[in-house]
Amino acid sequence: MKLVMVVPTYWARASSVGWQEGDLIFDHPTPLDGPDTLCRFLRSLAVLGETDFSLALVVVPTSPEIEDEAVSRVGEIIRADLPAGSPSPRILAPSTLHKIGLRLASEADRYSAFLNLSGYAHVRNGCLLAARLMGADAAVLIDDDEMFEDPAFLEKVREGLGREHEGRKVTALAGYYLNPDGDYLLKKPLPDWGSRWPKYSVMDSAFMEFIGRPPRYKRTPFAFGGNLTLHSDLYSELPFDTRVTRGEDLDYLMMAKKSGVETILDNELSIKHLAPPKGHPQWQQMRQDVIRFSYQRSKIRAEGVGGLRKLHPEDLDPYPGFFLRDDLDERISDTCELLAEHYRVRGDEAGAVEALRNIEIAREADDPQALGFFLELAENWRALMGVVEESDFADLLENP
Repeated sequence: MKLVMVVPTYWARASSVGWQEGDLIFDHPTPLDGPDTLCRFLRSLAVLGETDFSLALVVVPTSPEIEDEAVSRVGEIIRADLPAGSPSPRILAPSTLHKIGLRLASEADRYSAFLNLSGYAHVRNGCLLAARLMGADAAVLIDDDEMFEDPAFLEKVREGLGREHEGRKVTALAGYYLNPDGDYLLKKPLPDWGSRWPKYSVMDSAFMEFIGRPPRYKRTPFAFGGNLTLHSDLYSELPFDTRVTRGEDLDYLMMAKKSGVETILDNELSIKHLAPPKGHPQWQQMRQDVIRFSYQRSKIRAEGVGGLRKLHPEDLDPYPGFFLRDDLDERISDTCELLAEHYRVRGDEAGAVEALRNIEIAREADDPQALGFFLELAENWRALMGVVEESDFADLLENP
């Protein structure tokens, strides 16, 4: 089984320049002149007990203006920090996707949703495309703010994908994150405005149930995008939904489930997650949550579309199912009002206004056409995967 490990790495303008209007927004891109996480990840490859895998890096610049510098910086890090004996990475960048579009010629418009790296779901699709170009039987999705500690990590991936679960071949294998303290629980306190939005406690309940208890392999309602392995039987059929701006991993699992494919969690498959802190205000983090849960719920509610399986929130309990129920609108409204009051008490009227705006934004995200959009997206994805398989596009991936 050919494994291709695919790792996105995010880059921003130099810290002396900072974010500019029109730049893409990601959680913590590395400034071109700042300390990076990629070097730490690459060094950790030495921990792995095998080198029988291929490696691809997806370079994601926040602006086209810095792409060349970002690719150059990544090349420097590879030459300095890639352990001896590790596979030499191939690089996919926005310019790679542009070249693919040129080669697709008149068909490029059909595949335009997959030929940019403008959001997290687009980046994940870029990872799958890189894996396909490299002939991967399975794409091992990892992030560059992680590091390996388990020498048997890839052995466990092969073991998990090589088995059957409940009579069906495993094509989606989920691992989990270990925090800097070595625990898999978030253990984040409930904010004073969050009584109706107990996200972290619900997540911890899910983690304790599925990660902390036997059996080792089990169907899971959640997955971590930075520790997820997808067999080509699945990833060549199912893309990440490009309308999902956050939680693209949970949405992928949900759409696989609607397609009849269960994601199996291995509670021995862990990776250390060392994410830099997020600098987004609370109203913005809440906004990302209300958008994704409202959008996902609209896809759950759609019935009789494309022959997909009908799901209920309970099928995704405890997380994210807790946030996909009929009371979601009321929870959002109550929480945003409490958050607005939290801002007002502190004299931040602008923050209060943004918090209340989330209520209307959530209504707009509840899209009755969401499932139809995804089905068309998936049809185009399957066609692109066929074109990539029939033609040789691998030469467009760069060498560092």
